[in-house]
Amino acid sequence: MASDLHHLEQDIWHDLQTALQEAEHPFRTGTLGTRGLDDFVALRTVVLRKVDADVRALWCHSDGRAAKVQELKHNPVVSWLFWDAERKIQLRLGGNATLHRQGEEVDRLWTETSRASRKDYLLPHAPATPLERPEAGTPAHLRGTLPSEEESEKGREHFVGIETRIQFIDWLQLSREGHRRAQFRYQNGEPHRQWVSP
Repeated sequence: MASDLHHLEQDIWHDLQTALQEAEHPFRTGTLGTRGLDDFVALRTVVLRKVDADVRALWCHSDGRAAKVQELKHNPVVSWLFWDAERKIQLRLGGNATLHRQGEEVDRLWTETSRASRKDYLLPHAPATPLERPEAGTPAHLRGTLPSEEESEKGREHFVGIETRIQFIDWLQLSREGHRRAQFRYQNGEPHRQWVSP
């Protein structure tokens, strides 16, 4: 039984790493939950940008002016949620997030960010800024086009990498033959694996 759990744990991390290579993989995008400054749980869809199974870390990135960045400064505890509709697998992960504005890893993430995505970091207003009327927020000269590589670099100042060190995984697979559920907890670097009731 423990061996099965060990292999399941390896499969979970392999699935997450595979999602980085396959744009259509169901784990490519997930829901990231933080504790909002108003005490409500704040949820949003993010793109998985890096997986490091060795240190059990997931990465995404954000505009540094976004509410989630302020929320993480206040409380670094986060939850991730992924759903694979075809295999009927729900994957929940929890841990502590660290914000990275500088460093080799953030530079790599920025370099890998397309000009289409970098365009979002050139917006003059912070995300969720109140507006008089609906508008895309994109500077007029960039509507319908991409910034040059040089111009896109101006967005780097707003770019933040978010690294979550995972401390808890809850894996659930739904099936007509019977659901299966397992949990993994990481304390002091040691995994505790357990089958649990679905």
